Amino acid sequence: MTSLALRRAPAVLLALVLAVATPVALSGPDRAAAEPRPVDAALESYPLEPVDEVSALAAEPDAATAPDDADEAPDDASADHDSEEHASDDHAGHDHGPSDPEGSDASGSDEEVRSDVVDLEGRPHVVGVTWPEGEVSETATVELREEREGEWGAWQEIHVEAEEGPDPGTEEAEQARAGTMPWVSTADALQVRVVGDDESDGEAARLDVVDTTVTAADEAVTADVRGGAAAAASRPTIHSRAAWGADESIRRGSPSTGEVKAAIVHHTAGSNNYSQSQVPGILRGIYSFHVKGNGWNDIGYNYLVDKFGGVWEGRYGGTTRDISGAHAAPFNSSSFGISVLGDFTSYTPPAAVPAALDGVIGWRLGLKGIDPAGTTYLEGEGTSPTVIGHRDVNQTSCPGARLHAMLPSIRTDARAAQGTMLYQPSINRTRYGYGSAGVTVATAASRALTWRLTVTSPCSDGPVAESSGKRSGAGAFTASWNGRRADGSFVPPGRYTVTLTGASGTGTRATALSSSWTLDVVARSDSPPSLCPPRLSGRDRYAVAVSAAVEKDSRTRRVVLVNGASGKMADALVAGPLARSDDAVLLLTRAGSLPAVTRSEIVRRGVTDVTVVGGTASVSSTVVRELRSAGVSRVERVEGESRYEVAANVARRMAGGAPVTDVVAASGQEGRMADGLVLSGPAAALGRPILLLRSGEVPEATAAAVAELGVRRTVVAGGTATVSAEVLADLPRATRLSGTSRYAVSATVASWARGQGVDVSGVLVSSGVDAALADTLSGGQLARPILYVRADAYPRAVRTWLAGAATDEVTVLGGTSSVSMVTGGAVLATVTR
Repeated sequence: MTSLALRRAPAVLLALVLAVATPVALSGPDRAAAEPRPVDAALESYPLEPVDEVSALAAEPDAATAPDDADEAPDDASADHDSEEHASDDHAGHDHGPSDPEGSDASGSDEEVRSDVVDLEGRPHVVGVTWPEGEVSETATVELREEREGEWGAWQEIHVEAEEGPDPGTEEAEQARAGTMPWVSTADALQVRVVGDDESDGEAARLDVVDTTVTAADEAVTADVRGGAAAAASRPTIHSRAAWGADESIRRGSPSTGEVKAAIVHHTAGSNNYSQSQVPGILRGIYSFHVKGNGWNDIGYNYLVDKFGGVWEGRYGGTTRDISGAHAAPFNSSSFGISVLGDFTSYTPPAAVPAALDGVIGWRLGLKGIDPAGTTYLEGEGTSPTVIGHRDVNQTSCPGARLHAMLPSIRTDARAAQGTMLYQPSINRTRYGYGSAGVTVATAASRALTWRLTVTSPCSDGPVAESSGKRSGAGAFTASWNGRRADGSFVPPGRYTVTLTGASGTGTRATALSSSWTLDVVARSDSPPSLCPPRLSGRDRYAVAVSAAVEKDSRTRRVVLVNGASGKMADALVAGPLARSDDAVLLLTRAGSLPAVTRSEIVRRGVTDVTVVGGTASVSSTVVRELRSAGVSRVERVEGESRYEVAANVARRMAGGAPVTDVVAASGQEGRMADGLVLSGPAAALGRPILLLRSGEVPEATAAAVAELGVRRTVVAGGTATVSAEVLADLPRATRLSGTSRYAVSATVASWARGQGVDVSGVLVSSGVDAALADTLSGGQLARPILYVRADAYPRAVRTWLAGAATDEVTVLGGTSSVSMVTGGAVLATVTR
């Protein structure tokens, strides 16, 4: 950056140097981001001093550069520029106050402080005057004059924006400084003064100047600037903060959000004489002035528009979120601010400006279902148009008379840019008892359209119910649904989503943005079952086990505790029947520590007795100590030299010295236990222990248990790849339960359980995927058949079994990542048809 030069000794300079990164990236739906590149920028601060302490040249620059009455000459900038040929002229005068041709105090007071003259070299700079809140009186006037080609223009007022800033009472407002609007100057030099300060000498004020140096990256990012209107459902091209080089390191705090109800249009004031490539630098300048000059957290505006029709992201937090800006206190949280670069007091904005405003305002308000040509209610203001100028809510001339005069047409054109819209839809209720008459949505159409209300359930893969109708033209109407399905029956109890859509044809502009509401239909004593099955779930496998335990018995103080890790599942596989026989519940732990959810459940129950299944490598001594610290008085461990011996010892514990005629058996090898896990529920129901096998042999510990217990019949789950024919031959009167997949095996096991007298009116459904098998072992304690499904698929073998079974209740084990809502709903639909 070329440093600014003072026309006096540099000792008065106070410099605050800020690093600003300028990238070469454009945002928008069809632009790829490029790597940002840093460029130095600086905010330099200059004190204001009494006139007699300012150097002679600085105090009276006219004497050295112009005739004595130079201040009386009209400033070119005050001419009225209406025609296209003046589109590049500098700021077209300011109606904030009169000029002072004699250089005297505009208020009539002798109080005056001035800055030195600051050289700007004819390049755009963002300037303004700031001071600590209350240090400059409200009666004071802040003025600026600019030098061009050796001639000084008249003093002109820079408006003090008391309401342009953070909302009162916010943390951002507490650190803010008072001051003027940022002024974009393209002069060769400038000077400011504060006059008429009748309460203080004004020396607390300072002049803040930000250089807006143009870089090659700025030229690249503005090479193809596009603005213009866009449909409400189509995002207009909005250049990102990275594109204009926002240095995120100077931004403070976190974005706060409100509720957008209106758009407030601003102008930045100052020069209209800037080039396209200078726009990013000007944005950086305003950003630096707002943060380092005004003391705000960020740039004050949510969006900025340049005179070429380019649209730029302002305040950080996202262009689609209701981010509270610092542009129109106290309405920042209920509006978004969009500011046009330039001064439109007497300069008519180029056609690209209203076109860009039409598109952005129409799109942004469209996201909220707001009519740009409608009205809203602003707290403290009352009923207001939804698109207003800054002057409509605060004492200011912003956004300039010429731009403000365009607001009526901007409202109309922004509405047209939205295309087909459904404005501010609201539903009459979101909860009612089963058998009631449905819901009604009130809204307004932007044009003739066909509307549709669609009712969906998370457990259904298609609409549950629909209603539709037509609106013959723009205006308010209601859309109703009677609470019934197509067959005339009321939708069953449960949670639904009601969505309103509208269309006047095909394509984006002809399709309204949809609105949705959550609807709860509350069950009565005579209600049919919900479309969604009950679910035993939790944030992890340990929480799922707690849910299953509560379902089994919410009060027992006896617990069987096993390792829930996938690699330790063999011990857990045999624990379900043990928990059932001990009148205990089954809970899961980690090897080295007790999960918080498990500990909380143990404390809640006041557990006194815990049986640990597995050796110390599976459940460590540390866990046992944690159990005792949680109030458990008795801890027993069933262990063995191997998983096969652990299973055998669990079988002995269940037998209690009595003979065991029937056992079930399954593979104890890693990756082959899925078939055996579905035996856990039926085995628990029948009171039979589970013994473990290898695919090619009967382990010694298992054979010893079979002999010692006097086993006479064995049921084995799995095909020959899981348990070989030779192993079956070594077991007493073995029966194989197999299928073409683990899903088919689960159906085969359920059929066998039914034949053994196990109640199959209620079944469990869980994921057959290896990563989710822990949910199945937790369900074993419930003593019900368990059927496998995929997360988003309903295997044919399971569907066929359920369709032919006398089952009317289904409970899902695990969260929606294990078994989706739609899959659970499809399973329930099979048994309730």
